[in-house]
Amino acid sequence: MWVVPLVILIVLLPSPWAEKLSGCIYRKPKRRRVDPSSAYEEFLWSLQNGVITPLPDSSFKFYKNLFKDLITLFRTSGELNKEGLGSLMQSLDQDFRFDIKIKGIRKSSYAQFTLTTIFTWLFIVSGKILLEVDVNPLVIIGIVLLQVGGFILFFTFEKRVYNSLFGAVDQLLERMVLFRNYYQTPMSSREILKQSKITIFDDQVKLPCEFKVLYDRVIQLINDWKNLGHSIKDELGTYEGRLNFLRERQFENFCRSSKVLQFFTLCLFFLPSYFIFILSLFDAFLIE
Repeated sequence: MWVVPLVILIVLLPSPWAEKLSGCIYRKPKRRRVDPSSAYEEFLWSLQNGVITPLPDSSFKFYKNLFKDLITLFRTSGELNKEGLGSLMQSLDQDFRFDIKIKGIRKSSYAQFTLTTIFTWLFIVSGKILLEVDVNPLVIIGIVLLQVGGFILFFTFEKRVYNSLFGAVDQLLERMVLFRNYYQTPMSSREILKQSKITIFDDQVKLPCEFKVLYDRVIQLINDWKNLGHSIKDELGTYEGRLNFLRERQFENFCRSSKVLQFFTLCLFFLPSYFIFILSLFDAFLIE
């Protein structure tokens, strides 16, 4: 019965420990490669100083396409919004931190699910061999369905949680950065709106409520600029800072939601698969 406390211990294992444990179990050969965050940051630093360097080899979210648009604008107009590029650097750092944290959460979840599954099946096999008990095939099928269902449910709902919290936020950030840079060019307002695509969004992807409020304020600001012609440079910087603040807060919400989902998945799918086998053992002994 030593497996009982061990399985429960795995369920309650802190995420950082589970991540380290999974790294030991699923260790991949180390390959020498350039850190993508460094490559992107070096490119952006050079662009801030008016130097165009080769684009990073790897793609990361929307940034590579955004950099291509900024290069085109720089070659056309001869300048970019340096304050806006500094804010973009903060957004880039923020996204790399998000990406590392999300991968860590998924890795620790995968480790806990896998370890719980392995020890459950070790107990099933050892129980069948040592106790010479015939396990009902329906019990085995039920255990397999629970464990497979747990994996599918977690990663499906985690994706839905992410989409509900962020939606088209990356798209909004990309277009706000483009608009902020096109804004300082001598182009007409119609051409600036066309090139930045600030007013164009995919109808199938909705902005979460707080971001929708921010976007509506940005659109109102742009309409005032079109109609009245006054400067909105400072306001654009303020709204972009507000966007990054909201992204940070949503990410914290996502981390909390993922950990709660991870815990409930373990409790509702992986632990029951173990206890179902325990009950089937008692049932077999009572029949004998």
